[in-house]
Amino acid sequence: MTVKEESHIFVEVNQADGRYYKSDFSPFSHTYGRTRVLISMLSKDDEPFKYITCGTSYNRRNTTIEHTFAPGDYLITVQIYHHPK
Repeated sequence: MTVKEESHIFVEVNQADGRYYKSDFSPFSHTYGRTRVLISMLSKDDEPFKYITCGTSYNRRNTTIEHTFAPGDYLITVQIYHHPK
């Protein structure tokens, strides 16, 4: 993601509305995959990345990060862990 001027941005990951699997460990009858979102700023210095923020969710359909980003280039990494049905 490239930010040209300081901006207040929402980054959101939405899982499908289906009920992926039953969980014996969850208080709910179903659950979604665990989600982790990492956002790093690409740096021109010796360090290749500068950690900015992250968001995680467990048993939630959506994961949202709200942040004010300075100008620059960012790398967004999304990991979703689905359990077998």
